[in-house]
Amino acid sequence: MFMLKLLKPCPFCGVTPVLVKKMQKLDKNGIEKTLFDIKCRTEGCYLCDGADLFLYEEDVITLWNRRFNFLYLIPAE
Repeated sequence: MFMLKLLKPCPFCGVTPVLVKKMQKLDKNGIEKTLFDIKCRTEGCYLCDGADLFLYEEDVITLWNRRFNFLYLIPAE
């Protein structure tokens, strides 16, 4: 069964990134697998050239979506 995985927005500009096929690699069993990267679609964004992750599809999506939700506290004056 095919399951669609959504990517979290770019942490630098907020735009939804794209999954990019980068290269083929043989896994430990000799099976050819595709490595992926995540790239922001905003020209000039820090990640517009990609995040240089080069992992299998499921791994790159999991790593990209793993983020901490920061709570910014502003000291009272």
